[in-house]
Amino acid sequence: MTHILGKADHTRLSRMRRDGWEPVKAADHPELMLEGNNEGNVEVGGLILCKNTQENFDAYQRYYAKQAQDQMESVDNSFMKDNDPRMRKFSDRTSTTTRGTGFGAR
Repeated sequence: MTHILGKADHTRLSRMRRDGWEPVKAADHPELMLEGNNEGNVEVGGLILCKNTQENFDAYQRYYAKQAQDQMESVDNSFMKDNDPRMRKFSDRTSTTTRGTGFGAR
């Protein structure tokens, strides 16, 4: 985003550039060019099209996967801390998906 509530958000743009995001030039993608925007960035309604490297993308994925894993471990630890040997809690993380043959099936 370049603007929030009609005001320029320079702080966000600076942070995104530090994170490796680069604005896409309109000249590089003529199919995305809008009238009057022949030399600037691809921008529509305050949103600007950006690109990043595959290495940065992989690093983001690893970072957020670790965040999710740490959160799940924290939930499990909190859930299992009151475990009583007389009535054990189970922390089984399996799920299945089935497709019904009833309503709406053809």
